[in-house]
Amino acid sequence: MNYGMIRNIIGKIMILLSIFMILPLIVSLAYQEGLRNYLAYLIPGFVSFGIGHFLNYKKSKDVKMGVKDGFVIVSLSWLIMSLIGCVPFMISKDIPNFFNAFFETASGFTTTGATVVDVTTISHSGLFWRSFSHWIGGMGVLVLILAVIPESK
Repeated sequence: MNYGMIRNIIGKIMILLSIFMILPLIVSLAYQEGLRNYLAYLIPGFVSFGIGHFLNYKKSKDVKMGVKDGFVIVSLSWLIMSLIGCVPFMISKDIPNFFNAFFETASGFTTTGATVVDVTTISHSGLFWRSFSHWIGGMGVLVLILAVIPESK
């Protein structure tokens, strides 16, 4: 397996996820939801960007990727995106339980579409992030990942 290539692509996906967190932050600012909701997107966004930049810092010399590498990248991408994507729900207290927040985010990114929350009780930015994660999943995390792979040279 090409661990350098996997590291680089996961790093790019984490950077992309941090960029995605800007949109619910804008929604939170537009609705003036308060510091807790602002931090709910700033903290995981900066952490994701920092880790992604660190993983992507040293470029892989080997650009060949096999089927195993693809499976590992997709599996890790779903897991990492779901772990980081559930943090805004917990910080903003929209979904304070980790397992419920993780389930909600994972169901969005994997296009399952299941939910554990009453969407009328969460904030505007939380609802936007939930809907946006479903849109990203519906658009196809795989397509997103495949769009990033050719840039990994």
